[in-house]
Amino acid sequence: MRWLLGCAALLLAGSCAPGPATIHVDTRQRHQTIAGWEATARLWEFDKRRDRFDDSWLAQRDRLFDLLVTDAGIDRLRLEIRSGAENPVDYWTQFADGRIGYREFKRQFYAKINDNDDPYRLDPAGLQFSEFDWRVENIVLPVKARVEARGRRFRLNLAYVDFKWSAQQGSLSHARHPQEYAELMTETMRHLKKKYGLTPDDVEIIIEPDNTTGWRGSEIGNAIVALGPRLVAAGLPLPAVIAPSTAQARRALVYFAALAAVDGAASQVATLSYHRYEGAPGPTLLGMLRGTARAAGATTAMLEYVDGDIDDLFDDLTQADATAWQQFGIATRDRPGKPPPAGWLIVAPAAPGVAPDLSDSARALAQIFTHVPQGSVRIDAGSSTRGLKSVGFLTPGGKVVLAFKSADGGILTIRGLPSGRYRLTSDSSGTAARDVYVSDTLQYRAQPYATVTLTEL
Repeated sequence: MRWLLGCAALLLAGSCAPGPATIHVDTRQRHQTIAGWEATARLWEFDKRRDRFDDSWLAQRDRLFDLLVTDAGIDRLRLEIRSGAENPVDYWTQFADGRIGYREFKRQFYAKINDNDDPYRLDPAGLQFSEFDWRVENIVLPVKARVEARGRRFRLNLAYVDFKWSAQQGSLSHARHPQEYAELMTETMRHLKKKYGLTPDDVEIIIEPDNTTGWRGSEIGNAIVALGPRLVAAGLPLPAVIAPSTAQARRALVYFAALAAVDGAASQVATLSYHRYEGAPGPTLLGMLRGTARAAGATTAMLEYVDGDIDDLFDDLTQADATAWQQFGIATRDRPGKPPPAGWLIVAPAAPGVAPDLSDSARALAQIFTHVPQGSVRIDAGSSTRGLKSVGFLTPGGKVVLAFKSADGGILTIRGLPSGRYRLTSDSSGTAARDVYVSDTLQYRAQPYATVTLTEL
């Protein structure tokens, strides 16, 4: 069904009188360029309750990854390499074969044992890539194929993890020995290219250094400076550097200042990244993150928050100029009688024969993810009231996308959209997609808390 809208466009509204809530779109005002919507390459292979490996999701992999790419709109993955990959023992294979349980495997996650005393002469027996390869083959490559089949660009983020939570930490510190860190990461990228023909677009120097024993800003700076020359010497392309990826957004400023004190480090950072685990950072802090990144010639990205929702996404996009955004993992198993765990885009019911589906938060996030490809540029889309959030984009094809959410609902007035035909979608159940024609001002009766997208056709 189509409505022709002249001086005013009316959708499900009782009159053409404009309400007090207004969105004004200005395509001339351009901001950040979007670098993708990310998930961590993880499903429910860790059965913590039964203390075992669980690869049952492989039986429904096609459905899960179709949901992830087509319905959720994910177009980039975080592929992790644990610090404990530098170890003479292959604990992953023991875990996957059922010889050890999850709890014992987790004890060894970050147990770093040096391959030898020379960071420039690798002993291949001292590095274990079995878990890494399992994730590439079973997650990364199938997702990449689907993203590209959809006509979008796939982006791969290689991320190093060295949390302090495992019982065994090993005898090596990559934080204190940056050339050892560079050796591990260079060999990981060489392995990725040689075995799979993959080159990461980004390298996230370390995930949540504030949750480690040895990594602070200066250690991150030293690692950045050490890694580049090693990659060049190995004939490998230089990925874009992401740092500092602190668990708390406010700490990103402190860590970035410290890494910037290392000569040559800050100039190599392409993206200043942060997580949201102290709660809502607020517009002042988000603005400071944006300003610090701009001053360094970098962009920003919010790259993990398991409780993240559509409101956080609106704020990160419009207040921090985030170019990429991640909630967390791909899929989890539902727990009968308990609410679905946070942080997962897809929930797979335990009941046999019930198909997996997007989580409620993913449905709202998908209103932006599925309509805004990489390379889109954020444009001005200011709203007049506090309970109304909005964000606009111009896609690489020159089409306008406007997403908005009203806490109060009621009639919204939208001005500044280029004349033309638009597809209107909503995450509200029972609201079917429809086409509308806009020539001037659009009025829309919004349902409270529904996320709505207008996509120019």
